Amino acid sequence: MNLDRIVKLAIPLDGYFVLHCLYEERKDLLMNYIINVNKIPTKVFEFLVSEKYLEYGGDGVNYDLNNIQLTERYATDVLGKVPSKNITFDQAFQQLREHYPIKTPEGRRLHQDIDRCKKIYKDIVFKFGRVDEEKHSLILQCINFMVKEASKFNKLEYIKMLPTYLQQKSWDTVIDDVSDMNKNGVYVNKKEGGTNGENKTVLGGDDF
Repeated sequence: MNLDRIVKLAIPLDGYFVLHCLYEERKDLLMNYIINVNKIPTKVFEFLVSEKYLEYGGDGVNYDLNNIQLTERYATDVLGKVPSKNITFDQAFQQLREHYPIKTPEGRRLHQDIDRCKKIYKDIVFKFGRVDEEKHSLILQCINFMVKEASKFNKLEYIKMLPTYLQQKSWDTVIDDVSDMNKNGVYVNKKEGGTNGENKTVLGGDDF
């Protein structure tokens, strides 16, 4: 649980508990809490709906597990994950290109041989007719981590070309670090800036 992020977003703790149970598909735990511990106040559900963490399909204020549905905002804003639910491979590849720097500070362009990149990445994250969303999200975080580290030590000029990065599976060098951060509720986010249409990757969220 990232308490700083929850406080910053002004999410009540019982509201966070509702979101966590729905995200982890633990409706049984939520019902057990409501029955044996305490009911969730209506105003908490109203807050979650008004802030677009939940979608409500009922009438009045009769909130139950059959008329509420989790939106992507919990994963993106609270957990810091890249939204990737039921995405196509083309969407996943576009996200990859958005996260990987377009060029180095001295202008060396990194997005070369796109058709080859697409084939390599499809072999990595597209299995059994669908995108492996967890692996895809982890790779994007590894890219963010890599760029942050390169920025810290003034080594952005040495970032690999995108085809080389994919072919060598270079995210493996930091994947254990990123996985450990995820286990502690910290996700490596990306901030965007730049001018003239350039997608300049700047790393580090409020929790990194």
